[in-house]
Amino acid sequence: MMPKSFALLAATVVAPFVLSACAAGLCERKDTFMRSTCSGTSMTYHGDPMCERKIAKCNEGQLAQFRGYVECLEAQNVCSMEALASCAEKWPGGVNLACGM
Repeated sequence: MMPKSFALLAATVVAPFVLSACAAGLCERKDTFMRSTCSGTSMTYHGDPMCERKIAKCNEGQLAQFRGYVECLEAQNVCSMEALASCAEKWPGGVNLACGM
């Protein structure tokens, strides 16, 4: 059995990598949604190549806002100003999130 101090140290070392991987998945999901649903509409989306870097230092609360925003967009399944505004109203902290840049 692992000593508690070692388990805590291991969790502390591994957690940032796990959170970073989850955050990167959110950037990819947002990008996929925007590219697939906004293509051919009056809205244009050019991607955000800095997304992962912008959210790398976000805390769990900030990432929860971003996650909620992305999930809301996916649930809307339509690219419109109304849909984006609705999700932004529900998850204001998840729109254009940038932490510690």
